[in-house]
Amino acid sequence: MRKTALIAASLAASALCAVPIASAQQTPVSGEATQGPRFTGDPVWIAGQEPDIRLEGIDGEDPVTLHSLRNMERWEDDGTGNWVRAEKLLHARAVGVPQDGVLELSGLTPIDGTFMSTDSNGLLWAGRREGTNRFIEPPAGLERPAAGIVRLGASRNGELLAVYDIELVNGPDDLIEMKVAAEGLAGAYAAPPGTGHPALIVLHGSEGASPGMTEATASAYAAQGFASLALAYFNQPYHVFDERLPTILEEIPIEQVETARDWLANRPEADASRIGIHGTSKGAEMALLAGVRYDWLDAVIACVGTDIVWEGGSVDYDKPAHLSSWTWGGEPLPFMRLLPFVEGQSLWDWNTDRYLASRKLFAVDEQAARIPVEDIAAPVLAIGGGRDHVWASGEMSKVIAETRGERPTTVLVNELAGHQICGTGTFPKWLYGDDSDKPSAKSIAAEGEAESRFWKAKIEWLREQLSED
Repeated sequence: MRKTALIAASLAASALCAVPIASAQQTPVSGEATQGPRFTGDPVWIAGQEPDIRLEGIDGEDPVTLHSLRNMERWEDDGTGNWVRAEKLLHARAVGVPQDGVLELSGLTPIDGTFMSTDSNGLLWAGRREGTNRFIEPPAGLERPAAGIVRLGASRNGELLAVYDIELVNGPDDLIEMKVAAEGLAGAYAAPPGTGHPALIVLHGSEGASPGMTEATASAYAAQGFASLALAYFNQPYHVFDERLPTILEEIPIEQVETARDWLANRPEADASRIGIHGTSKGAEMALLAGVRYDWLDAVIACVGTDIVWEGGSVDYDKPAHLSSWTWGGEPLPFMRLLPFVEGQSLWDWNTDRYLASRKLFAVDEQAARIPVEDIAAPVLAIGGGRDHVWASGEMSKVIAETRGERPTTVLVNELAGHQICGTGTFPKWLYGDDSDKPSAKSIAAEGEAESRFWKAKIEWLREQLSED
């Protein structure tokens, strides 16, 4: 397998989906003191929701610095050409002004720190990685946490005031969760208890389905009130989710979406008469194609998607022939061909140029490969990044909106963000990202802010489109 392929798949899986967090024992180490600064509230933070945590007992109105430490793994070259997992400490900071002795994490607006937006998720995504020039050592006494723990701290003038360990989870304990391995269908299902919840089909991208990540994605949407099926339509050979699935993204039947709808219709928790679909990257391509063909879809989200069908294949596969990504009625859909990868060239630095050059060189394919998004009856939400280095999702999202004309369409584009903007807004952007002075480089801070904001916007939009009214 190519080294670039391994890293690309790891990045895509970690950044594009809800992140599975290891379970941890809750230990609020602020203690049980009732005087002086102390953290209070729920030590379980559900990804994508506002935390019920605050710092209380603060004397005076001088600013207080909130800290967040996370100990996480990333892939690194060990110097011999082999990729290994390495633990890295991430430290996020937010300086806030207490009000009446209290500093709330929910709705936090820093006056200084590693993020400056009104966004409590910033304590999760804005951690700077140790070993880089922007990493700031935590105050004395705020130690590296165990894996799976987010360690919060508070300090003033360098003095540590309080410490609190919390667990970041994808959903509450009462979610109904299961792996799906039915005839013609693979994936993960999660739903709130009870009946009649709006249904959602969620499609991964070219990273493929993977153990843990697929389940986490379903749970993240279920925590927001949806009966969610994370549909697995292929998996890479190095992180197999279901052995029945193809290991190459080629000629995948669009009809799998209908199979998913039929399965959801038999779940008591789901109301399949109110159903949406959300796709990320290549999954967005599939979601739009399904929207064209299935008028029972009530909402379609294309996150970092495309306006045309592209050639299939996976990042470490040398194809002997050009093949479509998708089929309908057993026939391959027309597609835009792709120029080959160049060995040794970083996927993340140049892949958009590859797609743009292919589109120009094979312009004769474009009309046939175009997705007729104007035929989608359901409302469409298109999300993109203006500095996407995987493909030009920002521009293609705008094309989708323009092509739909008067059809109900919402487009959200952050001009400084890249491709990793489709998760819950909790993945630490500097775990892999590094700031760059290149004019075309994405802003890692903008990407973190965008993902957090877009997650909230997606959930609000889905609730509106799939309401019973």
